[in-house]
Amino acid sequence: MIRLIIMSDIVPFYHNRIEYGADYNPEQWSPHTQRKDIELMAQAGVSLVSLGIFSWDRLEPKPDHYSFKELIETMDILHEHSIRVDLATATASPPAWMATLFPDTLPVDKHGQQMSFGSRQQYSPSSQTFRKRTAQLVTHLARAVKDHPALCLWHVSNEYGCHVWESFDEESIAAFQAWLRSRYTTIDNLNNAWTTDFWSQRYNDFSQITAPAHQPTFVNPAQLMDWRRFCSDALLECYLHEKRILRTHTPTVPVTTNFMELFPWINYWSWAPHLDVLSEDSYPDPADAHSGMRAALSADLQRSLAGKKPWLLMEQVTKAVQWRTYNSPKRPGQFALWSLSRVARGARGILQFQWRQSQGGAETFHSGMVPHDMSASSWKDSCELGRTLQNLSSLAHPQLRPSPIAIILDWDNIWAAEALIGPSQWDHSQAVKRWYKTFFEAGYGVDFVRSSDNLDTYRVVIAPQLALLDSQCCERLEQAARRGAEVIVSAPAGIANRNCQAYLDGYTGPLKDALGVRVVEHWAATPHLDEPWLGDETTHPLVDRISSAVATPSFHEKTELVTDSNSPLARAARQALQCEQLPALQGNHWAEVVSIDADDVHILAVFAATGPTTDIAGSPALTRRRIRKGALWYCATDPQPVLRAIIAKLACTYAGCYTASAHLPRGVELIERDDARFYLNHSDSAQEILGVVGHDLISSTQCSGHLVIPPRSSAVIIPGNSQ
Repeated sequence: MIRLIIMSDIVPFYHNRIEYGADYNPEQWSPHTQRKDIELMAQAGVSLVSLGIFSWDRLEPKPDHYSFKELIETMDILHEHSIRVDLATATASPPAWMATLFPDTLPVDKHGQQMSFGSRQQYSPSSQTFRKRTAQLVTHLARAVKDHPALCLWHVSNEYGCHVWESFDEESIAAFQAWLRSRYTTIDNLNNAWTTDFWSQRYNDFSQITAPAHQPTFVNPAQLMDWRRFCSDALLECYLHEKRILRTHTPTVPVTTNFMELFPWINYWSWAPHLDVLSEDSYPDPADAHSGMRAALSADLQRSLAGKKPWLLMEQVTKAVQWRTYNSPKRPGQFALWSLSRVARGARGILQFQWRQSQGGAETFHSGMVPHDMSASSWKDSCELGRTLQNLSSLAHPQLRPSPIAIILDWDNIWAAEALIGPSQWDHSQAVKRWYKTFFEAGYGVDFVRSSDNLDTYRVVIAPQLALLDSQCCERLEQAARRGAEVIVSAPAGIANRNCQAYLDGYTGPLKDALGVRVVEHWAATPHLDEPWLGDETTHPLVDRISSAVATPSFHEKTELVTDSNSPLARAARQALQCEQLPALQGNHWAEVVSIDADDVHILAVFAATGPTTDIAGSPALTRRRIRKGALWYCATDPQPVLRAIIAKLACTYAGCYTASAHLPRGVELIERDDARFYLNHSDSAQEILGVVGHDLISSTQCSGHLVIPPRSSAVIIPGNSQ
């Protein structure tokens, strides 16, 4: 058995199977229903439940009066039926007495309004009273259950920051000041980093600094960036505060908390090293055609964050959620399909929120494994997935194949989209998703990496919209290219340093010498006027003699690129898209005036003399420069889907990256891991694949060269002629 151990004294939480289960809330139900639940769990193949996530008031009904009897009895019953427990510390939702007796624990919004009790997560992350109360609860809880045989994993709090990721109370502001003092040591260092001489913002002491709450106009960008960093760290300290107690009383039990896909307000890179098991909550919208890709991205992100640690899907839904304006259910087969997409990417467990659909409360109509009406399809789907995962038990300890492609994901750059004021809007997070989509659609696996990571194992590296770019990241990118990687940098890149101070002598910053490209000027069009001077009135050629003759870039959404019909880019386009006519090559409203500063820079495309780039027609839009074994690319716009696909195709060709998915039918994804091949059919029609020989673990049948996968279904093939 392969054992991935975080520390030598920590016991792995998993067995020789893929764990299956849900968030279980027996306190909401009668003893009769609880007994029925155990029978139903056996039918569904449940092996692991998350317990006690919202049970603080049950465990501590009034201050310093603890009651763990019902919890332990539930754990006893679960253990008797071979169901293990991911036990929550119950600190995600403080009880009513907390708000009444300790109002200083309540968060304050940016307008100075204190939030009230009646929802969840109503606590300030920096509240020392809250931390004291959580410490007491966790200490008593850990002592009460530390030897219980059902306990296999600790679940600290729940979805940190989901609703409250910042608080503007006085205690949080004081904590922010202390954080800044630790970061900068002296007030002069902070003033220099924040460029406080602008707008007379210079400080004489850390005590003068407040949080970036409601302001007359723009907030200092560097101050906002540091506030975002502080808020992420404050929540992390809440987690670590509880983990330290758990480690003291249960040193061999691993600890987790649940992440939430590409959640913008918490830097998961800084959190991941502190989790023994990575876990995530993921809720793609069935009404969105990209949701299969979203499930894949969230899984690849958790796998990347986990490194060699195990990870599991902590929450998903069987059918529909309740919080969207319109809550479409998953279509037949999607529950299992998206679950197996996670397993294919290394998930050690598939859990749902929740086991039994609630009868009341804010999530009454959020579906569960056990629906309001047992004849609903979600119960049948839950049992079928349980059986499928049991059939895949031989894949419980994945040996994943390394990906040749990496996308840099950087939370500073996510926050910079909010902090930097001008010259136009961009979104690092969206750029990451869109580049991921390009490789997902082409059939390539992708790793996510930090801007400081070693890139030596990758053959294609994407640096999407890294507006904040430091010298360390630039060195990594250049080293990767010298070693042989195709490194694609897309605009805007290198506008400023980590303190939001603009780079002088070229916006490509520390990377301009390696790129051989210097961005002289930004040339952003305006897709929509913020404040039309005449409201909705437009020009009329019959009467507006002057204004109707004025050409503007204001109403053009896309930039156009042109290339020679025999260029490498054009050839790649025809090959990737299997077309004779070169399609339109487009970026969004962003463009740049680029100076070529090295003779060996190859210009692959230039901006066209149409739309928003009329005035910079002929300026380089896409370049590539060979550096020893590899190359550095620069794209002076945010490329649209067709252009991204062509760039990816050409880069992968140069890098020698190929995919077995290229000739699969539309809608079919292939993931290869261990000795298994996961064929995932996302389409609405049955798909036929020839040449597949092996044993299908899902159906337990032999495939002898002709594989037919029903709509929204999967096959997991062990190649060969024998089982």
